[in-house]
Amino acid sequence: MMLLLYEANYLSASQMTLLGWRRESDAAGKRLRRLHDSGHIDKFRGPAATGSSEWNYRLITLTQHGLAEGAYRPVELHSIAYTEHDLQLAGLVIHIA
Repeated sequence: MMLLLYEANYLSASQMTLLGWRRESDAAGKRLRRLHDSGHIDKFRGPAATGSSEWNYRLITLTQHGLAEGAYRPVELHSIAYTEHDLQLAGLVIHIA
């Protein structure tokens, strides 16, 4: 899951679930929550007109994959519009694949 985020910069919860489990799964939510709580991934939500939007994720660290501390720098969140663009692009690539 962390390597998926490394390659895509940002992925939504549904995109992560589709890529990691190929179907809706409680295991996906549990894994994402565990990765967030342990400080490996960051989660955020964009603005929603009504209700709440889906959680989106970005990678914070790759240290558990043998990289030295500080060898990876997470993608900065400059603009939610830019992030939405990355999420839409990832969705298009997933749809084509």
